[in-house]
Amino acid sequence: MDIYHPGIEVRGKLHEDIFLSLCSDYFKAVTDEQRLTVISDLIPKSVKIEDGFVAVPVELTLNYRLPFSGSEFKFYMGGGVGYYFGSHYRKIGDIEANNAERQHAYGIQVGLSMEYVYRENYILHAGMKFRDPQFNVKSTYSKRETDINGMHIYVAQESFDSKINIDGITFFMGVAFTLI
Repeated sequence: MDIYHPGIEVRGKLHEDIFLSLCSDYFKAVTDEQRLTVISDLIPKSVKIEDGFVAVPVELTLNYRLPFSGSEFKFYMGGGVGYYFGSHYRKIGDIEANNAERQHAYGIQVGLSMEYVYRENYILHAGMKFRDPQFNVKSTYSKRETDINGMHIYVAQESFDSKINIDGITFFMGVAFTLI
């Protein structure tokens, strides 16, 4: 499964060792190893499909600089709340799933990170974050008949429900620029 995951974060210092951050990411995870049962010549058959999800979390985090941090290497622990929305991605040949209804999710997240200050205003930033949101999506197919590899297929189900759970740890790395 390929996961594409760019993000952006804006921070504000509240105290010498505490800062508040607002960040947003973009997840797209798609695999082509899923199979779906369809109908071809009145016989059920299994075909490969592309299946996955797209999610956009928006998170507010309170971060604390740990006491053993130095001037070059800084270590942080943080946690906060998040608002998560997204969609289900599915493609069967030239049939695509369209999201008819979406339920957004709220959740909490926690993380650890490290920074290396290599110039006064330039920082290398790396860490990990744990989150566990789940949102529900109802999808419908753009059409129900197509041809795949010379075989005419029919998708029996017009719509389907999905529960998408982004359960796990995200590892990240980036470059930061400070204005102060």
